[in-house]
Amino acid sequence: MLTKTDLKSIEKVIDNRLDAKLDEKFDIKLKPITKRLINLERITTETQKDVRRLRKDLKTTSDTLDKENIKTAKRVRIIEEHLDFPQQAII
Repeated sequence: MLTKTDLKSIEKVIDNRLDAKLDEKFDIKLKPITKRLINLERITTETQKDVRRLRKDLKTTSDTLDKENIKTAKRVRIIEEHLDFPQQAII
């Protein structure tokens, strides 16, 4: 006949085995998710770097175009003055 101590020992063994099985199944299901999260993290980091690089390039291009626009506006103003064209009203 089994005593309470024997039953408790059996219960612990069964619980440990069940926990081990559950952990194993849980780990198998988690591995693909973990890999996807790592890939997503990597992609997000690369995307952030690309966005920073694009912003920097866009700012440089914008600054260059602004400088060129100002130079062109000055040249047009000088030519208009030289040819005695009436100045346009600035709104």
